[in-house]
Amino acid sequence: MDSNIGTANRVEITMICDNYVDTLYMDPPGVSVKRLGLGYAFDPANGGNLPVADNCSAMLINIYALEGNPIGAPVPYTILFDCGGSEKSFCHNIEVLGIDPLSINQVVISHGHPDHFGSLKSFLDMRGGVPCPVVIHPATYSKRFVASPHGFLFPHITAICPSKEECEAAGGRFIEVEEPMKVGPGAMTTGPIPWCEDVPFEPSPITIYQEQNNKVVLDKTPDEMALCINLKDNGLVVISGCAHNGIINTIKRCKEVSGVDEVYAVIGGFHLGFPEVPRQMTAQTNEKLKEIAPKVIIPQHCTGFRATAEIMNAFPDEYVQTSAGCTFCLPFPKHTKQ
Repeated sequence: MDSNIGTANRVEITMICDNYVDTLYMDPPGVSVKRLGLGYAFDPANGGNLPVADNCSAMLINIYALEGNPIGAPVPYTILFDCGGSEKSFCHNIEVLGIDPLSINQVVISHGHPDHFGSLKSFLDMRGGVPCPVVIHPATYSKRFVASPHGFLFPHITAICPSKEECEAAGGRFIEVEEPMKVGPGAMTTGPIPWCEDVPFEPSPITIYQEQNNKVVLDKTPDEMALCINLKDNGLVVISGCAHNGIINTIKRCKEVSGVDEVYAVIGGFHLGFPEVPRQMTAQTNEKLKEIAPKVIIPQHCTGFRATAEIMNAFPDEYVQTSAGCTFCLPFPKHTKQ
């Protein structure tokens, strides 16, 4: 299949929000990650202004595609992939990391769960009314409910999120898409992520419900989309919000819509951290990842500590530790083709 996506020279992905903060981790040689370590944490000049961890996800993605051009220094194309959950943690981390909200060219919302788009209006407010394109699926604003493994029902978890109309009034210009869409240099969304017969262990058990046509049905996350970026001479960077439909299904969908078979990196939520997920599912995921053979694996957010540890042990050379506030600079020097 021919490539449908184009290429980017390099990409920098900053974790604005994630479930973890780690100021101790040191990367091995050849891995380029900007981290706020102990020196930053203990510097009195920073006044204790450190990124905070929260159960949510938001990534700032800077795509560089015009380096070496005659118009001067390269300017990135910037995408905000998800907007976290809590306004307090999202806005705090934006400020601590020195991110200018007006530098962001567009927003892509992976799916309509509150830990991924709960702070969308807060972000738009930070732009002072300057409009911003927001790519969503038409079902993003569906009402959602959670049924716990113990039988408790948490009604309408999305009620805490500002409405679509409130976000439009704050400057959101919604682009509703149900198909793959190019969203930047060498970058495109996947559209809905189907379940594949050759990945029988995905998705994980569903405990979220969705309101459709005045009926409550299982939430198969029809609105979830991933983002893929084609790194020149390296392959796809697969970026997942939660991978409710499975991280392997997500990778397969990225390969299908982009026309690129080689996968360089897999970053984001793997949805393996919930109590109802079978213990063997992480091992099954690892076996499929070995077949795909990405050079970089960065599990985040909903992957969970236990599954993350298993992935780290299975991929000691490919695994990279996440942390709120860190920036992954891809491709890593150790993978750069001379």
